[in-house]
Amino acid sequence: MLEAESQLAAIRARKDRMLKRLVEGVKKELESNQRQEREIEAEIKKKKEEFQSLAVKKVHYQALQQDVDTNKQLLKTFLERQKATIATEDYKDSIAHFTDYALKAYPSGPNIKKNVLIASIVGLMLSLCALFAIQFFDTTVESSEEFERYFPLFSLGNIPFIKRLAKKKIPIDEDTLSAKEKPMFFEGIRNVRTALNLAITDDQRTVMITSSLAKEGKTTLATNLASSLAQSEKVALVQVDLHNQGTALSAPQGLSEILTGKAMLSDVMAKSNQNNLVMIPAGEPVADPQELLSSPRFTALLNELKQQFGKVIIDTPASLITSDAFIVAKAADVILLTVAANKTKRNDVEQTLHKFNAYELNVDGVVVNKVL
Repeated sequence: MLEAESQLAAIRARKDRMLKRLVEGVKKELESNQRQEREIEAEIKKKKEEFQSLAVKKVHYQALQQDVDTNKQLLKTFLERQKATIATEDYKDSIAHFTDYALKAYPSGPNIKKNVLIASIVGLMLSLCALFAIQFFDTTVESSEEFERYFPLFSLGNIPFIKRLAKKKIPIDEDTLSAKEKPMFFEGIRNVRTALNLAITDDQRTVMITSSLAKEGKTTLATNLASSLAQSEKVALVQVDLHNQGTALSAPQGLSEILTGKAMLSDVMAKSNQNNLVMIPAGEPVADPQELLSSPRFTALLNELKQQFGKVIIDTPASLITSDAFIVAKAADVILLTVAANKTKRNDVEQTLHKFNAYELNVDGVVVNKVL
């Protein structure tokens, strides 16, 4: 038995060494593949820039070629006229004079058909150039599919653009939408809810929603996503904008009073029209929100909410305006980024993701809002 146990221990040790070498080999192969993928992406980006540059040069070349052809025709006409002038300059008879033959009995110009054809071709070329210029200089994102082509992030879906409510500062909800707008809007919200539930685990209960800049629709997404989740579980919606009260969740008492010890959680929780949805407003503005959000009280508050609710939706300020979102992200389980279609520039999204990576935080998904 001692010999068998010794052999068994030796076999287990050899097995562990083999497994370790296999894991290291797979890891190195993964790193090699990732490095090759980055190199391929860089090469594709370079080729794309070269293609775009060649397209611009082609348009410029065609314009120059057309100018050359026009100048050749003008030069030919000028030389013909010059030869005719030289041939008749010694003729002294004042009674007779040379004229061109009248080949037609009607005016030779303007040629309407020819002018219309030329105008149509020129208009088409200008339109194509304008479309190319718009496409070349437009650095915004139109949909979640286009977003995934530029950024390695999972897209939870698109939220449609409601033109009638575009200039209003209040978040879009059940009361602000018309009967025709509701099915389209809430279908997008339900798609985001389904994708979120499939992407996270049961332990991931705190979902932070932020954006790169202001007015990208993160509060609208937070309120409606919380309302949609509340149809099947208890949900708490927390407003973390402690800088001002210019939000739909503003109230005399809220999160700032809890973190400063002036109020208890039970004092500030406000029930909505849904039984499963509870809202915690931001409360009174404070001079230094980051100090409160970094305190142990905020972490303890989130832990308490996780014990009482199935999901905790946290609406934070824009990431490129304040650093509040990065502090909240340290305590949140899931980070969602809201991007406004045809408004948010890819450079802004890159800066936001770079900041999250700098703080060793990973954005788990994106929702493209205001899609036409």
